Amino acid sequence: MPTSRTTLITHPVRARILTALMGRRLTTPQIAQLLPDVPMPSLYRHVRLLAEAGVLTPVEEVRVNGALVKVYAVQEGGSRIGPTDIHDATRTEHLRYFTTFLNTLAESFRVSLEQEAFDLSEIPLHALMEPLHLSAEEYRQFLEAFRAFLQPWHEKPAGGGRNRLLFAHIILPDRPDPPLS
Repeated sequence: MPTSRTTLITHPVRARILTALMGRRLTTPQIAQLLPDVPMPSLYRHVRLLAEAGVLTPVEEVRVNGALVKVYAVQEGGSRIGPTDIHDATRTEHLRYFTTFLNTLAESFRVSLEQEAFDLSEIPLHALMEPLHLSAEEYRQFLEAFRAFLQPWHEKPAGGGRNRLLFAHIILPDRPDPPLS
Protein backbone atom coordinates (compact mmCIF):
# COMPACT_ATOMS: atom_id res chain seq x y z
CA MET A 1 0.00 0.00 0.00
CA PRO A 2 1.43 3.41 -0.93
CA THR A 3 2.15 5.82 1.88
CA SER A 4 -0.41 8.44 2.84
CA ARG A 5 2.34 10.98 1.97
CA THR A 6 2.32 9.64 -1.60
CA THR A 7 -1.45 9.99 -1.79
CA LEU A 8 -1.17 13.48 -0.28
CA ILE A 9 1.34 14.86 -2.77
CA THR A 10 -0.11 13.20 -5.86
CA HIS A 11 -3.43 14.99 -5.49
CA PRO A 12 -3.75 17.10 -8.68
CA VAL A 13 -4.03 20.51 -6.96
CA ARG A 14 -1.33 19.72 -4.39
CA ALA A 15 1.00 18.51 -7.17
CA ARG A 16 0.55 21.88 -8.90
CA ILE A 17 1.21 23.73 -5.63
CA LEU A 18 4.43 21.77 -5.16
CA THR A 19 5.47 22.48 -8.75
CA ALA A 20 4.84 26.19 -8.23
CA LEU A 21 6.92 26.15 -5.03
CA MET A 22 9.87 24.05 -6.25
CA GLY A 23 12.98 26.16 -5.70
CA ARG A 24 10.91 29.11 -4.48
CA ARG A 25 9.65 30.69 -1.29
CA LEU A 26 6.10 31.98 -1.71
CA THR A 27 3.11 33.08 0.31
CA THR A 28 -0.27 31.49 -0.31
CA PRO A 29 -1.49 34.65 -2.12
CA GLN A 30 1.58 34.43 -4.39
CA ILE A 31 0.80 30.77 -5.11
CA ALA A 32 -2.76 31.87 -5.93
CA GLN A 33 -1.37 34.24 -8.57
CA LEU A 34 0.42 31.30 -10.18
CA LEU A 35 -2.67 29.05 -9.93
CA PRO A 36 -5.53 31.46 -10.64
CA ASP A 37 -8.00 28.66 -11.41
CA VAL A 38 -7.78 27.25 -7.85
CA PRO A 39 -10.28 28.91 -5.47
CA MET A 40 -8.60 30.61 -2.49
CA PRO A 41 -10.36 28.53 0.20
CA SER A 42 -9.30 25.35 -1.59
CA LEU A 43 -5.75 26.64 -2.00
CA TYR A 44 -5.44 27.51 1.71
CA ARG A 45 -6.77 24.06 2.63
CA HIS A 46 -4.27 22.25 0.39
CA VAL A 47 -1.35 24.38 1.60
CA ARG A 48 -2.38 23.66 5.21
CA LEU A 49 -2.51 19.90 4.53
CA LEU A 50 0.94 19.97 2.93
CA ALA A 51 2.35 22.02 5.81
CA GLU A 52 0.80 19.76 8.47
CA ALA A 53 2.36 16.74 6.74
CA GLY A 54 5.79 18.41 6.74
CA VAL A 55 5.95 18.58 2.95
CA LEU A 56 5.89 22.40 3.09
CA THR A 57 7.79 24.39 5.67
CA PRO A 58 7.04 27.96 6.73
CA VAL A 59 10.43 29.66 6.31
CA GLU A 60 9.49 33.16 7.45
CA GLU A 61 6.61 35.55 7.97
CA VAL A 62 6.16 38.81 6.10
CA ARG A 63 3.73 41.68 6.47
CA VAL A 64 1.23 42.05 3.65
CA ASN A 65 -1.26 44.88 4.06
CA GLY A 66 -0.51 44.90 7.79
CA ALA A 67 -1.12 41.17 8.33
CA LEU A 68 1.55 38.58 9.01
CA VAL A 69 1.62 36.02 6.21
CA LYS A 70 3.66 32.81 6.14
CA VAL A 71 6.18 32.23 3.39
CA TYR A 72 6.42 28.53 2.43
CA ALA A 73 9.09 26.38 0.82
CA VAL A 74 9.10 22.71 -0.11
CA GLN A 75 10.87 20.70 2.58
CA GLU A 76 14.11 19.16 1.25
CA GLY A 77 13.03 16.02 -0.62
CA GLY A 78 9.43 16.64 0.45
CA SER A 79 7.95 16.43 -3.03
CA ARG A 80 9.88 13.35 -4.10
CA ILE A 81 8.28 9.94 -4.26
CA GLY A 82 10.83 7.20 -3.75
CA PRO A 83 10.70 3.46 -4.35
CA THR A 84 9.80 2.76 -0.71
CA ASP A 85 6.82 5.15 -0.97
CA ILE A 86 5.24 3.17 -3.80
CA HIS A 87 6.70 -0.29 -3.25
CA ASP A 88 3.29 -1.86 -2.66
CA ALA A 89 1.30 0.35 -5.04
CA THR A 90 -1.03 -1.40 -7.42
CA ARG A 91 -0.74 -0.88 -11.16
CA THR A 92 -3.86 1.28 -11.00
CA GLU A 93 -2.27 3.49 -8.32
CA HIS A 94 0.95 3.77 -10.37
CA LEU A 95 -1.14 4.86 -13.35
CA ARG A 96 -2.95 7.46 -11.22
CA TYR A 97 0.36 8.90 -9.91
CA PHE A 98 1.82 9.00 -13.39
CA THR A 99 -1.32 10.61 -14.83
CA THR A 100 -1.14 13.32 -12.15
CA PHE A 101 2.51 13.90 -13.10
CA LEU A 102 1.66 14.14 -16.81
CA ASN A 103 -1.31 16.44 -16.21
CA THR A 104 0.84 18.72 -14.01
CA LEU A 105 3.54 18.72 -16.69
CA ALA A 106 0.99 19.46 -19.44
CA GLU A 107 -0.43 22.36 -17.40
CA SER A 108 3.08 23.76 -16.91
CA PHE A 109 3.69 23.44 -20.65
CA ARG A 110 0.42 25.23 -21.46
CA VAL A 111 1.29 28.06 -19.07
CA SER A 112 4.77 28.40 -20.59
CA LEU A 113 3.31 28.76 -24.07
CA GLU A 114 0.97 31.51 -22.83
CA GLN A 115 3.83 33.63 -21.47
CA GLU A 116 4.42 36.30 -24.05
CA ALA A 117 7.44 37.58 -22.12
CA PHE A 118 9.17 34.21 -22.49
CA ASP A 119 11.33 34.25 -25.63
CA LEU A 120 11.15 30.79 -27.20
CA SER A 121 14.04 31.63 -29.53
CA GLU A 122 16.27 32.33 -26.51
CA ILE A 123 15.30 29.25 -24.47
CA PRO A 124 13.37 26.85 -26.70
CA LEU A 125 11.01 24.29 -25.25
CA HIS A 126 12.60 20.88 -25.37
CA ALA A 127 11.45 17.28 -25.13
CA LEU A 128 13.54 14.20 -25.68
CA MET A 129 12.93 10.46 -25.78
CA GLU A 130 15.85 8.04 -26.03
CA PRO A 131 15.93 4.27 -25.53
CA LEU A 132 18.43 2.90 -23.01
CA HIS A 133 19.30 -0.76 -22.51
CA LEU A 134 20.28 -1.19 -18.86
CA SER A 135 20.41 -3.94 -16.28
CA ALA A 136 19.00 -3.21 -12.83
CA GLU A 137 22.52 -2.40 -11.56
CA GLU A 138 23.30 -0.21 -14.58
CA TYR A 139 20.01 1.61 -14.05
CA ARG A 140 20.98 2.31 -10.41
CA GLN A 141 24.40 3.59 -11.60
CA PHE A 142 22.71 5.72 -14.26
CA LEU A 143 20.44 7.35 -11.67
CA GLU A 144 23.41 8.10 -9.38
CA ALA A 145 25.37 9.65 -12.26
CA PHE A 146 22.32 11.59 -13.43
CA ARG A 147 21.73 13.06 -9.94
CA ALA A 148 25.42 14.00 -9.69
CA PHE A 149 25.25 15.67 -13.12
CA LEU A 150 22.15 17.70 -12.21
CA GLN A 151 23.32 18.81 -8.75
CA PRO A 152 25.47 21.84 -9.76
CA TRP A 153 22.74 23.04 -12.11
CA HIS A 154 20.08 22.61 -9.45
CA GLU A 155 22.11 24.69 -6.98
CA LYS A 156 22.30 27.80 -9.17
CA PRO A 157 20.42 30.60 -7.42
CA ALA A 158 17.53 32.52 -8.94
CA GLY A 159 18.29 35.89 -10.46
CA GLY A 160 21.32 37.04 -12.40
CA GLY A 161 19.50 36.76 -15.73
CA ARG A 162 18.51 33.14 -15.08
CA ASN A 163 15.08 32.01 -16.23
CA ARG A 164 13.12 29.55 -14.10
CA LEU A 165 12.93 26.33 -16.10
CA LEU A 166 11.13 23.14 -15.11
CA PHE A 167 13.20 20.07 -15.89
CA ALA A 168 11.15 16.89 -16.00
CA HIS A 169 12.39 13.42 -16.77
CA ILE A 170 10.58 10.15 -17.06
CA ILE A 171 12.06 6.69 -17.18
CA LEU A 172 9.72 3.79 -17.79
CA PRO A 173 10.09 0.26 -19.07
CA ASP A 174 9.30 -0.21 -22.73
CA ARG A 175 7.89 -3.29 -24.41
CA PRO A 176 10.46 -5.86 -25.55
CA ASP A 177 11.21 -6.31 -29.21
CA PRO A 178 8.54 -8.47 -30.85
CA PRO A 179 9.65 -11.81 -32.26
CA LEU A 180 10.28 -12.13 -35.96
CA SER A 181 7.22 -13.53 -37.73
